[in-house]
Amino acid sequence: ALLVAAIFGRQFDFEALQAASRLEEEPLIDALEEAVRAQLIEEVEGSKGETFVFGHALVPSALRNGVSGLRRRRLHQRVAAAVRAVRPQDHEALAYHHAEAGDEEEARLHYIQAGERAAAAYANQEAEVAYRAALERTKASVNQRYLLTRLGEVLARQSRFEQAIETWSQALELARTQNDTDSFARLVALTAGVRHRMGDTRGELQSCLEGLRDVAGAPESAGIAELYAATATAHFYNGQPEEAAGAARQALDLAERVGAVRAQANTLITLAVLPNQSVAEARKALKQAIKLAEGASLLGIASRAYNTLGLMYELDGESQSAVQQIRRAEQIERQRGSAADLLFVLGHTAQTMIWSGELASFEGLLPQMQELKAATFGRSPGLILLPTMVGLHAWHQGRLAEASTALEQALDEARRQQDLQFSGFSMFYLTEVLMEAETWERAESSARGAVLVGDRGIWYLRVLPRCQLVAILAQLGDLEAARNMLAEAQERLTARSGRIDAAFLELAAARLAAAESEWQQAESAYVRAVNLFDRLGWRWYHARVQQAWAEAQLAAEGDAQQANEALQQAAATLKAMGASYYVDQTEARLRGKT
Repeated sequence: ALLVAAIFGRQFDFEALQAASRLEEEPLIDALEEAVRAQLIEEVEGSKGETFVFGHALVPSALRNGVSGLRRRRLHQRVAAAVRAVRPQDHEALAYHHAEAGDEEEARLHYIQAGERAAAAYANQEAEVAYRAALERTKASVNQRYLLTRLGEVLARQSRFEQAIETWSQALELARTQNDTDSFARLVALTAGVRHRMGDTRGELQSCLEGLRDVAGAPESAGIAELYAATATAHFYNGQPEEAAGAARQALDLAERVGAVRAQANTLITLAVLPNQSVAEARKALKQAIKLAEGASLLGIASRAYNTLGLMYELDGESQSAVQQIRRAEQIERQRGSAADLLFVLGHTAQTMIWSGELASFEGLLPQMQELKAATFGRSPGLILLPTMVGLHAWHQGRLAEASTALEQALDEARRQQDLQFSGFSMFYLTEVLMEAETWERAESSARGAVLVGDRGIWYLRVLPRCQLVAILAQLGDLEAARNMLAEAQERLTARSGRIDAAFLELAAARLAAAESEWQQAESAYVRAVNLFDRLGWRWYHARVQQAWAEAQLAAEGDAQQANEALQQAAATLKAMGASYYVDQTEARLRGKT
């Protein structure tokens, strides 16, 4: 009985052992009790009923090695039959015992099922092991292609992007040889998606365009719909919004005809970020994408939709809704087990914390992001977001040189990854820091770079950097250019613009009016800006604009009491946030020391 038990491994359960040993219940219990008394095994709590474990791993190993290979294979056959009888869904055990018994085909089938179950549970490392074991035993090229596709998917979930692409390239060659355009197109779309997650947006678009040429004239299929959807995304992130809209329309039409849910959900996310969409249309598209993705268990797509919807809520001042969406994306990424994707989502979580002034919570998140960075290989937008958040933290503590350095590192990484969106994102924040440091020429260069990005279709950068340029040009003494830039910014307002654009426009108007000594206009614009930032829930900007408003009043020799009240309110907000440097600065101004 112990020899058969040893074939199971270090742990075994009574029911399966009885089936494999072919002993009656009483003799088997007697044998097990004797082994317990001899301290060879011990009874433990287990999920499989009465469970036993060998006291030392060497004991079952010695027992197995003490018999011939022929007998050992026969015993594995018996154990496999017993496991199938009592635990038919234990594919991991069945695959192992069939493999040890020399039954490669049965082992292959159970390794595939073990991989599928592990992948469905996002046990990605276990799925990888099972798929690789199945591949070793697979001869038919059609089956090889399927397994390579699945293996690439679980590698991508582990942020092993280069390995995923290499694995899919093998599957692509098989699909090409088999003239399977549906699988070929889907594999190209998967590869493009991983290049996007790596930040390789140019490679993403190149893959898509080459793939579309390769499947030109092929019958309609879900895979081709997915490729059109990936192409739309790639065009957008390469600053080609019109081409993105065209590919999105093709993708959505085809996806609806062939019932391609993955393609529909992905396309709806891309449509939501196109600059010609209104806020209402964008939100509707994202909510529909979430419904489709979650209904089909496409959690990676659902996470993207939640994250994007959260950003849109945040930019329109609906902070509570924003946090709910981004937290849901975070929950999904923790379930999926992708370090790179979780780092990206946590970067957006950190950003919402910064905007709402939750510095303590933000500081608690940074170490988690640093840990995820260590587990993120190659390129990823999260590797841009992390130094950006470090820079924002330094800025909120008044360490402007440190903030500038970190944000320049983020910009360098964005350029290295050829990531248009995050290049503009980094430049916007870098401009904010350079403006506070009063390095106006560098600030102007940075803001103009962000304007170029916004004009290439990144909708939330169409107005904001122009507002920065209004203040910069005014400080440089070019008031006419500042007025023209303010008019440009106002012209960029669309149905897509949210409260954040309106708030920065009022702030720009206030700064320009103050530079022109138009104090009444400046005060009115500052008041509107303060109110808008308050409604947005952006405590940092709310407090800083109150400071600027107070300074404008004092410069104009206006209502000193009102200025002091504004400074006191700003100091209270900054103190609640934990921005000690700016608290000291504001309190010193109240005491008349600066």
